[in-house]
Amino acid sequence: MKKITKVKRVYILGIIITIIILIIVRINTSHTEGKDINFAVNEYLTTGILNKYKLYDIQHSYLIFSDSNNAIINIMGIKNKTSANTTCYKLKMSKDNSGIWHVKKVIPLSDVQFLNENH
Repeated sequence: MKKITKVKRVYILGIIITIIILIIVRINTSHTEGKDINFAVNEYLTTGILNKYKLYDIQHSYLIFSDSNNAIINIMGIKNKTSANTTCYKLKMSKDNSGIWHVKKVIPLSDVQFLNENH
């Protein structure tokens, strides 16, 4: 009886350690990749359950302005997997002290505004 309890404890401890290691690896990967502005844009616009600006796929991205800490990027992408309708956004981004890019503001653009700003 006591032997089974010890086996269960070791098994549960192994699962907890595995979960902690996976979380640490995920945090480190996100931290490293977040320093790439393209990754940050893609991560912000294509993930999240409650993201009202979520896109299925990003088709075009244009860097409008960039300095060492701020950037403005225009994005065109497909809103839904089943729809061919495109949606355009202007993203205002900034870099924090650790060098990770964050989206500060999302401005929806019409197709005409997108074309005027990028061509």
